[in-house]
Amino acid sequence: MKTIKNGLLCAAAVVCALAGRTAAEMPRFEAYSIGDVGRSMGQTSLVDVDRDGDLDWVVGQRGKMWWFEYVAADDWIRHDMGSGAKTDVGGCAFDIDGDGWVDQVSGTAWYRNTGKPRMEPFEKFDNGAISCHDNVAADIDGDDRLDVVACSDVKGQTMVAWYRIPADPKQKWTGHRIGEGIHGGVDPRTELSIRAPSKPRVRVMPEAALKREKWTGGNMRLVIDHEQGAVNVELE
Repeated sequence: MKTIKNGLLCAAAVVCALAGRTAAEMPRFEAYSIGDVGRSMGQTSLVDVDRDGDLDWVVGQRGKMWWFEYVAADDWIRHDMGSGAKTDVGGCAFDIDGDGWVDQVSGTAWYRNTGKPRMEPFEKFDNGAISCHDNVAADIDGDDRLDVVACSDVKGQTMVAWYRIPADPKQKWTGHRIGEGIHGGVDPRTELSIRAPSKPRVRVMPEAALKREKWTGGNMRLVIDHEQGAVNVELE
């Protein structure tokens, strides 16, 4: 997940101007400002929060989250989503309780969409997960239900872990340690599925480490080992 350092959600809404272009032409882009809120932002998702058929923008500053209702490329309405969770920039939006409405998980809590997101803040429930630098939703155990992965480099909880969401997500989520954590994250727009007879091993690590070099900054990789080999994907 990319972190927005300056608090300006500028150039986040990008519209591709395709009208009249030929196959040989490159697409043109226009940049618009969504809003100006907070500092050191993260927890970003593009999802249809209000179920009106278009994508809205979710963003958070540690334990405070907002969603921006899309009206037009240059017109976004800010709504409070919730507050109180412990997180760094970790957070992602998806339907957690299966009611058809997009919810939000942010570190140690999740926020339920009441079905009236324009009028009501989301309902907060503690989930028993760690405060983290990143959250991503993925089906880790192959049961066709989304789980949540959390990555943290905070002292005392330096780990990558995944959490199984119970049938009643208001109950404590079951956590499983994957390995050591780092200061990094996984782009929530990227989905990778590996079907193998045995369970894969998931690691998030600096690209330099794969080359046995000292890490001085740079790209991160998501590495998935399984019995037929290994797959690694660059993280932005």
